[in-house]
Amino acid sequence: MTPYRGTILVVDDTEMNIDFLLSFLSEDYDVSVATNGWDGIDLACSITPDIILLDIVLPDIDGFQVCSCLKDDERTSSIPIIFVTSLEKEVDEARDSGTGAHVQRTGRYVMTIAEYLASKGIKGREISRNEVETLTQASPLHDVGKVGIPDRLLLKPGKLTEEEFEEIKGHGYPTGLKGEEIPLPARIMAVADVYDALRSERP
Repeated sequence: MTPYRGTILVVDDTEMNIDFLLSFLSEDYDVSVATNGWDGIDLACSITPDIILLDIVLPDIDGFQVCSCLKDDERTSSIPIIFVTSLEKEVDEARDSGTGAHVQRTGRYVMTIAEYLASKGIKGREISRNEVETLTQASPLHDVGKVGIPDRLLLKPGKLTEEEFEEIKGHGYPTGLKGEEIPLPARIMAVADVYDALRSERP
């Protein structure tokens, strides 16, 4: 069975940000782009994406106004929204809010791990300063795989059944890579994510 490809709507007027997001997301997700607020609202209503990555500063109306319009419309009110103020700044997640400052912390952990590996070097792989910065900037997107997971699973307080876990794996591990088959950036992110989970109190 072909894994479900989530649909992501990017609402941003900065070409560099759009290109950056597309480079990370388009291989695994169907990504649509709007470069102003009103177009973003229209596109959200027409395609009903699984999640919206929304810039705050837009050329017509700001991201908060866009969010308000979307939440007031029953067609789009349940779509999760991630406010992206900048790829170098904090990301505010509008789903699974119990993670608190998780995004900020994991970004710092990713940067620390990547900088250490860049300074020490690892067998058969060099990490440039530019790659360290890219990994750090991209770290807020590490949970984007949640877009295809129903709330009944994502927010379930108890243990998942075997069938539910298999459904989760279809979104989080669609190609079944393991060990060194997994790209180094993904392994760095995974370590940072698990480390933060172990150190944090979560519901």
